[in-house]
Amino acid sequence: MPNLTPHATRAAVTRLRDACESLGRELCHARALTYLQAPGYGDALVAANGRDPERLAAIRSHAQLTGHQTIADNVFHRSELAEPARAVPDEWMQSSCAIGSVADGVEKLAAYRDAGADEIVTYGSTPQQNAGLAAAWSAPAGSRV
Repeated sequence: MPNLTPHATRAAVTRLRDACESLGRELCHARALTYLQAPGYGDALVAANGRDPERLAAIRSHAQLTGHQTIADNVFHRSELAEPARAVPDEWMQSSCAIGSVADGVEKLAAYRDAGADEIVTYGSTPQQNAGLAAAWSAPAGSRV
């Protein structure tokens, strides 16, 4: 679950805009980079998305993920992480990621845009894999996939 759902994005954007307004700042001043496996990040995502924290604890307790001083992808190739990845609910991924067909991707990007996200990053795929999504996203709204 690397991302917020569109619903959680709307709540975060609203909080950011309200906070920036109260400080007399533009929203762009609040932009920051986050790292997926930073301490506490999984907890924050679970809380923001209304997920079950016990499910996160179960994922983290997988034998392959414990006992390391670093994040798992520094120890294992991603192909070696398939077994612990089975513990991540499909719904967590489907509700927060642009996965599936190009049309599915465009629909998810639109949901994030409609939720107030003004910058959307795609990752975990190559530029060639994203070419169809980029072309469909940049097409006029009425002619999108």
